[in-house]
Amino acid sequence: MTLITDFPATVQTNNVPGIVNFEFVPIGHISSFPDLVVNNTITTAVSFFAGKTWLKGRAIANTLLYSEKTKGPNTPYFATLKGQIAKSTASTNQLFTALKTGLYIIKLTNKNGDTRLLGTLEFPFQFQFEFDTDKAIYSYEFTTVLPIPAPFYTG
Repeated sequence: MTLITDFPATVQTNNVPGIVNFEFVPIGHISSFPDLVVNNTITTAVSFFAGKTWLKGRAIANTLLYSEKTKGPNTPYFATLKGQIAKSTASTNQLFTALKTGLYIIKLTNKNGDTRLLGTLEFPFQFQFEFDTDKAIYSYEFTTVLPIPAPFYTG
């Protein structure tokens, strides 16, 4: 149980908003998933089956946005990672169509150097996308509903 206290007395003056990068993996590639540890941080690495590892996510600069929204006490967190990719190609369309069929865990690093592990084997992310012909841009998002905020990750 967390004790409710005053907000921190010191203000973080070096807070830089934004996401540096993200990686993702289909849940079927994970051989073991770490348990949550103290202070909402996972310190053990995710383990993969032989030949499997994190896949690199890509996006147009400054289009990545991660959010967790809740509507009050004892309600879940609606988590979304959004991004955009420019230019329609057959390979992008094929990849995005294939991604729609899977379930994923995401590793996200922000501009402050903090890494978070998004999703669990019980609460994985799903992928969806749309293509805008006027802008020639794919907009995509990974979404899920989480019971707790995504933990920080040092594994």
